[in-house]
Order: sequence, then C-alpha cells, then structure tokens
Amino acid sequence: MSNKRFIPVRGTEAKLDLMGFNDGYVYFAVDTGKIFIDYTQADGTMVSRKLLGSGSGGGSGSNSGIYYANYTPTDAEKLEDEINIPIGAIEGGEYPEEDDLIINLGDNCFYRVIKVQRAFQNVLCRRLTVAGGGGGDDPSSLASDIELTVDPLPTVNLINGHSQEITFVATSAKNKKGNSYDSILTINWKLEYTDDGTNYNQYNSGTFQVPDGEKYAFEFGKLAKDDASSRLVLVASQTNHPSTVTRLVTFRTSKLELQESSSFSNLSYFEPNKLVLQCNVNGAMDKIVEYYFDNEDEPFLSVPLAANSATL
Repeated sequence: MSNKRFIPVRGTEAKLDLMGFNDGYVYFAVDTGKIFIDYTQADGTMVSRKLLGSGSGGGSGSNSGIYYANYTPTDAEKLEDEINIPIGAIEGGEYPEEDDLIINLGDNCFYRVIKVQRAFQNVLCRRLTVAGGGGGDDPSSLASDIELTVDPLPTVNLINGHSQEITFVATSAKNKKGNSYDSILTINWKLEYTDDGTNYNQYNSGTFQVPDGEKYAFEFGKLAKDDASSRLVLVASQTNHPSTVTRLVTFRTSKLELQESSSFSNLSYFEPNKLVLQCNVNGAMDKIVEYYFDNEDEPFLSVPLAANSATL
C-alpha cells in the first residue's frame, strides 16, 4: 500500500459529474456542499462517486464526513484490508458514521468506515486503494494538458496609441476519459518594457476569463507604452487542475508622423516629364508612403521607406 495520493477536486456538482471515474479523487461540490470519492475495493471493484456520510467532521471542523486519525497499524493489520481504529486515535474523539472517510496519519492511508462499534470504542474500516495503488488516473499522465495557442501578430511594429488585438485559444486539461477539467479558464496578462533587451519592467496588468476551447480576442495596443520595446505575457490557469501555461509576444511601439518638407514650394517650376516630391516622413518602423491624385482611389506612386528615414 505505498505511493498513495489523496487528490482533491473542487467544482459545481454538475461539472464534477462530467469527469468520470478517477481512482483516489475526492470531489468537493462547491454549490451543494456534498463530498464524493472514487476508489477501488480490495476485490478490484471500482466505486464511482461514492457520497460520503454526514458526520460531524471531527478533525475537519465541518459536516464533511472526513475525519483525521493518528493510528499506527500493527504488522498483522498492515497485511489486512480491514482494521479497527480506536475512537481515541480519531481527532476530536468523535464517532464517524458509516461510509465516512478517515485520513490516517499513522500510515498515510485512507479508510472508509464500514461499521461503528461503540461497544468496543472503535470503528471497523476498509483501506482504500487510491491513485498510485489501484490503477487510477494520475495527474502526471493526463490525456492532454492545458494549452494556450496564440495567433501571430500581423506586424510587430505598432503605432503609439493605436488599437491592436491578439487572438488565442485556451484549452482546458483533460482526463483520460477526454473530459475537460474546467469550462472557464483564467487569463492573467501583463505588459512589460525593456531598455536593454534582457531586463523587463511591468507597467500594466489584469485578469479576465475565457471559455474553454473558443477563439478569444484581447485588445492590448491602446494599453501599450509609447515608444518602447515591450512584450505581452499571457498566463492561462484553471480551477480544477494545477497546470498553467505561459506565452510571450514581443513588439515595438513608435510614433508615425507625416510632415511637409520645409524645402518644398508649390511655386517651383518642374520639367514636364518630371515630378519632384518632397516630404518628411518620420517613424521608427519600415513603412510605405502612397501618393494619390484628388478623386482617385488608387495611389499613382508607392515609395517604401526604411525605419527612421526622414525624407523621400
């Protein structure tokens, strides 16, 4: 009976019902207050979603039907599936009820109460075969872990103060039955800037929730720091499983200005076959300047400019 693990799971009763059998899991229904357990009996029979009794709770301090005990089984009892635990070894000295759960610190095992024997001042308990000892699902071998798939930005060069969305899909971890642990996931985000390309300083942050497996768009462009090299950090987490996943998106914000050149004059004469254009275009990003005639929808000239170029 080694390597046993007690794995608590919280959620609404309806969500817990979707999870299927998971040996050694104890389920706490946050909306109804009920507590269930999945376990394997000594004969290999799987008992799914057993409702624990409504005892006073002893060491738990509430009507949970879960008790703590500190009893060291004898060598002979260690070979048996059923043992008698004295009431004096149960925290609080209270009698549990049948089907309640006892967490015994004396051997780090879990027991289900089979019979309350007040005449002998003990309870007959059956040792549970839980995850690690009974072939149940282990969180370390999930069917799939939490995922966060982020779409690439159309450009990493953004204009100060302009809108820019990032789209992504957050997917809950799933058990071996293929059921999601959560239908809603939490996204913690933060914006950080760097002056040297290595050390980052946070300047904005927040939290929001997204539905499992659905495309979501988050507007961050107007929240970004002006004229800075920044990164957006997205961290997805969920309630009923400890997994998290982080994604980083780097980008640069710059100002973009279009100014008339001081050397340009509309009184200048040009040769008939030449068109001379003068204009200052500033901005720390590659760009294209397009020229239009009045009442024309298409540009008659497109000029590419490298970052920080000032004049055509």
